[in-house]
Amino acid sequence: EKPILKQLFDIENNVECRKVREKLTELDLNVQAVIPASANSRAVTDSEYEYAVPSSANVFAPILVLEDPASGEKDRTLVGSSDILQYLENKYPQKSST
Repeated sequence: EKPILKQLFDIENNVECRKVREKLTELDLNVQAVIPASANSRAVTDSEYEYAVPSSANVFAPILVLEDPASGEKDRTLVGSSDILQYLENKYPQKSST
């Protein structure tokens, strides 16, 4: 069973966030909610907000929150493009076109 990509905390003009968005597009994956996460956004400034940045994250973005039925994890939080990209590449290996 495939992971459910629940939330992506994203900053539009951030190079690291763009890498994650491009990989999601390349893999044709859908995220249930993409949340703007610039320093002055509600997701960052309002801890009571439904889409508040997870308190376990010590950077603003990119952050991917997912549910992985295979491992039983309900709200796994991946922080930073390198961790997110590594996870996506491991879970969704691309088939060679040759």
